[in-house]
Amino acid sequence: MKTCNQCGVVKDCLDFHKRSDAPDGFRHACKVCVCASSKAWYKANPEQKAATNKVWQQANPEKRAADNKAYRQANPERHAANTKADRLRYPEKYKARSAVRNAIRDGRLTRPNECSSCNVSCKPEGHHDNYDEPLNVRWLCKACHTAHHNQLNQLQEA
Repeated sequence: MKTCNQCGVVKDCLDFHKRSDAPDGFRHACKVCVCASSKAWYKANPEQKAATNKVWQQANPEKRAADNKAYRQANPERHAANTKADRLRYPEKYKARSAVRNAIRDGRLTRPNECSSCNVSCKPEGHHDNYDEPLNVRWLCKACHTAHHNQLNQLQEA
């Protein structure tokens, strides 16, 4: 049994996170208090939390992709609902992407084997500068496409 330093309640040791450098091997605050204080910090510091998340995501792309895939498989209804909501929120994007997929399928548009920006051999993604011209796409590798959108986001924020 251990007393939480934040709420003052005596709880079982299983209600505390382990901490190897603590004298008794557990954190000073219980799991409930740690969770509550973490949520409060996240709410008070959204910019720092977002920056921390971004750094982790860039350092762990495989883990992030695996986590996303696991979520989609575990929650197919929610994923389908989110996808449908995005289609309704951005109909011009959905129509442009569909037009490109159909044109590739029908042979009216050919996907090159390299990025048009950095000339790296890959399976590039189509980028629309203007959704009103759905078959006018730039073929960019994942890295160039992400970098391009990051630049667009920075310009919009400024």
